[in-house]
Amino acid sequence: MVDLNPIKLGTQTPNPVVYNYEDIQDGSGFVTFYGLVTTTSAGEGYILGTDSTMRSDPIGQTFANVTTPGTKFTATFTVLLNSARFMDGTALCNIPFGLQGSSATPKAKVKWTLIHLAKDGTTETSLGSVESQELVGDLVNAESDGTMFITLAAGKKFARGESIRCKVELIAVITGGTLNPLEIGHDPSNRTFGILTNSQIQFKIPVKIDV
Repeated sequence: MVDLNPIKLGTQTPNPVVYNYEDIQDGSGFVTFYGLVTTTSAGEGYILGTDSTMRSDPIGQTFANVTTPGTKFTATFTVLLNSARFMDGTALCNIPFGLQGSSATPKAKVKWTLIHLAKDGTTETSLGSVESQELVGDLVNAESDGTMFITLAAGKKFARGESIRCKVELIAVITGGTLNPLEIGHDPSNRTFGILTNSQIQFKIPVKIDV
């Protein structure tokens, strides 16, 4: 997999940051990002964007006949900031995934890690992580798109040229049986994919608007 240059966001881009919620008194709010995958001749790139009308290609990741515990799909979505931001409060995410099992024993879960990425593009600082409840596979489709949250222990300053990174892991938890399929969606326009009726990965990041 080849990482592509992440999208730059700010006042000089054609795709500006959108403040979906704003508290006039203290200047805090949420920026809503959507995880998407770009595909070019150089490979795939995982980025964070603010436009929910964009279509991701591919629109989902599918595993067939999973029997090994710990089988994992990892997507690291990144956005490069071209203006300073101060992150503080509680961040929210919604990660759709689905599965079907050969019995009631195969399960899966997702893990989300919120990361500060330094200007060098390699130095990461985890700001917190959270795991979903385990979704149980059965002979019928099971789908989960519940909301998870991370409360920052302390505020974090993001300088210009640094990045917000959201690491998503889809993890098979198997004590017997087979998961077929095991799927995760990452399409901002939220098209139906496979057994998923919701394919939009959404992150709400708390920031200070006036830094």
